[in-house]
Formats: sequence, C-alpha cells, structure tokens
Amino acid sequence: MENLQALIGQTLGQYRIIEQIGEGGMAAVFKAYQPGLNREVALKVLPPYFAQKEDFVERFVREAQAIGNLHHPNILPVYDTGQDKGYSYIAMRYIPHARTLSDEMKFPLKMERIVEVMGQIAGALDQAHKAGIIHRDVKPSNVLLDGQWALLSDFGLAKMVEGASELTGTGVGMGTPAYMSPEQGMGKKVDQRTDIYALGIILYEMLTGSVPHRAETPIATVMRRINEPLPLPRSINPNIPEAVERVLLKTLATDPTHRFDSAGEMAAALKEAFGPHPDQVLAGVSPTIVSSPKTTPAGMPEPTRLSNQPMAKAESKSGLPINALGFGAIGVLIFLVLIGIGVLIFLQLRSPAQNDVTQTTPSPQTQEAAIAATATPAPTTTPTETPSPTPLLEPTPTPAAESDSIAITTAPEATSTPAATPEVSQAQVNTPEGASVQVAAALTGQEAADMALAEAQKWQADAVLSEIATSGLGPLDAEGKSTDWILKFWSPSSKGLNSIMFTNGAITSSPTNLPVPKTIVLDGVILDTKRLYDIGEKAGASKFTTEGYRPMAAVVPYPLDETKLTWYLNYAGGDFRVVYTVIIDAKSGEVVQAIALE
Repeated sequence: MENLQALIGQTLGQYRIIEQIGEGGMAAVFKAYQPGLNREVALKVLPPYFAQKEDFVERFVREAQAIGNLHHPNILPVYDTGQDKGYSYIAMRYIPHARTLSDEMKFPLKMERIVEVMGQIAGALDQAHKAGIIHRDVKPSNVLLDGQWALLSDFGLAKMVEGASELTGTGVGMGTPAYMSPEQGMGKKVDQRTDIYALGIILYEMLTGSVPHRAETPIATVMRRINEPLPLPRSINPNIPEAVERVLLKTLATDPTHRFDSAGEMAAALKEAFGPHPDQVLAGVSPTIVSSPKTTPAGMPEPTRLSNQPMAKAESKSGLPINALGFGAIGVLIFLVLIGIGVLIFLQLRSPAQNDVTQTTPSPQTQEAAIAATATPAPTTTPTETPSPTPLLEPTPTPAAESDSIAITTAPEATSTPAATPEVSQAQVNTPEGASVQVAAALTGQEAADMALAEAQKWQADAVLSEIATSGLGPLDAEGKSTDWILKFWSPSSKGLNSIMFTNGAITSSPTNLPVPKTIVLDGVILDTKRLYDIGEKAGASKFTTEGYRPMAAVVPYPLDETKLTWYLNYAGGDFRVVYTVIIDAKSGEVVQAIALE
C-alpha cells in the first residue's frame, strides 16, 4: 500500500486530517477534525488505486450505506463516507487512547472477561447478520476497546476492495488467513457461519494462547486449515473445561452446517459451559466434526482462492498443505522478503565467501511442535495483527520433533548428456573458479541448467543439479527467460556443492568442498520455463501478467511430502509484493494449487 502520510494536514471532504493513528493491509486510519460538528473522527482512507478498479465506486457506496445503517452498542458507529481527490474514506467514531482486543489478549484473561467479550462481539455479529451483512474479517485487531466495552469495526471493508460487484452477503472474499474459515479459504460461498468460525478462532486463541493450524506464512496457515483436522484445545491446554472444549468444537466445525446458527447461540453455550451445570452443554458433540474438509469426488482438493477472481481448477494428487514460504534457502548473495496481504516469501541466498553449506530444505516441525510454540506468532497479512497471547491457563508445551535435515532420502543421479549451450555473447564459458564472464543476457531454465551443468562438470565430473531458481531481480518473461538464475550442483563423490549464478549476462561459479552428506537431486524435473509460464497463465495468472506482474520461479519440495518436487511461480511487481502463486508438480506439470493474494 502506498504511503498515505502525505495526507496529514490536508482535507478530504469536510475532514481535516491531523495525524495517522493506524494502518492495515488495505487502508490507513487518521485522526481528523470535522469543523461543521466540532468533533474529532477516525478517518479510514483507502488508496486511489482501489477507485481505479472496475465497479469499485458503486460497490463502495452501496457497502458504506449498508454499514452506516448498522446500529448496535457493540458496533463502532460509521458517521459518513465519501470520495475526494481519488481517495475513498469512511468517517467513524474516534475513541481517544483506544486499545484493541489484541492488546488485551497479550495477558491472561479471566473466565468472566472471556464470557463478557464473546457475548459483546456475538451481539454485534448477530445484528449485522440480521441485516444481511457478513463481516468476513473478524479478528482481535478489529475489535476496539473503549474501557471494557468491545466495539467491532471494519464491517464490509474486505468486500469493498474485492473485484466482484456483489454485496457483502454473497460471493467469496478476502479476510485474514489466521482467522479464516475453511470454506472461505477454499473460495466457496460464505454466510454468517464464517464469522462464527472466526469468533471461535478468537476464543481458541484466548484459551490456548495460539491460533490453530499456525504455519510459517499466512497462506500456509489457510492450507493447513483446509487439509488438517483441528488440534483439540485440551491437547494444548488440559485445564480447559471439557464443556468449553465442546463449545469450541461446534463453533469450529469443518462443515458449516454443524456450527451454531448464530453467534448469540454460541455465546450462550459458552456461558453455560462455564456455569454450574457444564455436563449438560452439548453432550453429543464429537471431535469428528473438526476433521479436515471433504475433497472433490475425484479425490482432489478444490483450488484455494483468497480472492474472488476466477481461476482454473487446481488438480492435485495430494491433499497436503503447501508451504507458501516458497523458495526456502536457495542460491547465493540475496535475501529478499516478499510481502503480500498476509504473505511472506523468503529468498535466502548464500554468499560465495561463506565456507559452510546449508541443507537445501529444512524439514517441517510436527503439528504438536508448531502448536507448542504459543509465544512465537507467525506473520499475518496485516501490520495491525498482534502476536499470539499468553494463554488463560498455562498449557503443557509439546516438545518439537527431532528435525531431519535430509529433504529427500533417495534420489537418482543425473546421467543425461547436457544439450548444446546457447551462444555466448562475449566469451566462452571456460573460466577458473570464482571468475565471471559474459553469456546471453536472458536464459530459459533449460538453457541456464545446460550451461551451468557444463561449468559445474569442470569442477566435478559427476556434478548433478540440486537447486534452481530465479532471483527477485530477474522474474520470468513471457518466453520463460530470466536475466538472473541461481543454480546449485552437488557432487556425489566429493559431497561438495557449487553455486553458479547468471546475472545480467555474467556467469559466476562458486564451489565449496565442505561435505554435504545428502541433498536434493533435481532429476527429471521440468526445466522448460516457457512451458511453466504457459501453465501459470492457464491457471489464472494471465489476469496478473496483463497488469504487469511477473513470476519468480523456484523448485522446492512440497512441505509435507518432501519426495514431491514442485515449481513455485510467485507473481509480483516492482515492490516484490506477491499477488498470485501457482504451484506446479515439477515432473508432471500438473497444477497443485493456485492462490490469489489480492
């Protein structure tokens, strides 16, 4: 999101902007003054690029009118909306020294306070649901606290910035992955029960100190929620009463039809569970209602959509979650952090001067280890998100499983003869270690691999390809070519590793002879990056490439099935903000997952 601080001191509509008091993934919040009524307001401002999207202005006005008619003691009042100088804004009640529920959840909460807050938020949601409005982004940072009084804010904001023309009650939409229901994560049509699920996630976090299905990135969190059953709350914190766990299980049921029909019904059950007769509360609820979602009839998971943009059906032979971390530890020299509305992708590239060698891909922790790390929050999609809180009752930590540093236990050595290398523009690639010469400025993956293999075999005759990726500075063009390639080759005889880089026509070889006992061997993977580019286009990426986004590419193991290699195509602009990811089976070319991060 562009920097909106330049608005300080200016006027939008009838509001003079005083200072910025908050910022999220889609908008900035300012303290502003309204002279006509001599009052201060909180002014939420959306950047101009939203107004350039089709149907946005009409949708914004209709959504704002619907939200402005919501009146409830626990809903933050909306005073006015408008558009000026290309900016869209919403004027709301200003609360001096306001905190959020995230702030309060940093500390243990008493039973009475949990019941009180859940009741207040549930009342606000019920009022909105009766008016046909779904919040779609219920989370602690969207609950303001005026003293002990909870005020739910940001109704309809996620829907306002989507590309469809429907109102908040229909279609699929955006949200915060950590609090998103499985059906919302899968891009299905949602109703009020998606808000009830999000409310249950808040309760789960209050009681256990962690968000379920926490993963390294927001998108990986969504994928775990789609593909894995809910970790039982009492397995994390055995001090949670059984009746309270049953309330949580019903609230967080995978099938929306098994959840409470209203948020108020959920809050009433929670109050009874903490009451004098807990055994009578939901006695028939079973943990089976929080199992992973059903797959399609073909036994393949439905494609995950985090926006309502149309995309190709994503076929997969695995129901396993993805690791949107994407590129892992690949290559040399560059460490780039790629941020989306709730996503981080890391490129960690080692310096040729370093003598130690990292394993290609760290093995994922077990589910229990991820849950036990309640004090270490995963990144979220909005800067306003708050770290995981201290639990109400101290849970018993579960030790992390012993890490296996070998990504693939067995892999055949590459035996194919390299194809003829592309024509060298200025000099032949025949250079001592560490030296640099000029080659063709842009190469396909196959061309880069062939040329790099010829260079690596001068170092060790049995060198085989271990890693391949573009850097953030050289995404693929429409011909599948990149100006920046990073490749690693492993020698089964010496156990050493050689990093070879192509950067704007220069090739650099940086071998190290420190032994790497075992590494990935990219045998039989697709290196025709033009083909991969076309696969991405057919999987829904064409919408983004026509807007100027280009894919960075890398081969990485599928996180929970490390024998399966996948190409990650991460589509980003000049600010490295990833808006779309296509994951492709590196050997068959089948699309495993397509994820929109708009």
